[in-house]
Amino acid sequence: MDFTSVTQKSNMATSSGNTLGSNIKPPEQMTRVNPRTDNLTDADRQYMAKVTKAHMEKIHQIKKKNWLKRNTLVALLLGAGVAGVYSYSIYAVSQENFLDDFEDPNKPT
Repeated sequence: MDFTSVTQKSNMATSSGNTLGSNIKPPEQMTRVNPRTDNLTDADRQYMAKVTKAHMEKIHQIKKKNWLKRNTLVALLLGAGVAGVYSYSIYAVSQENFLDDFEDPNKPT
């Protein structure tokens, strides 16, 4: 039994009359390369280094964006908390009037 007959049978069993996916072949898998044991040319090694560098730069950019968003959010939340405590303190102090009724004993009459 070959692969196409198996996929056709599985498509027929799982799909409801849709045969559009029956001609799709599975993707080819790349062979794993071990740079230490496989014989690679200098051009292959340079290409691997170039691709690895580009990949790491992309990862760094993504991580930097995530950290920048998180740091901005934390800074805004902390700033809002500080502003809230400060404004509440000013409001609470302005409401106090215990010194209004205080009579100074040293005040000349």
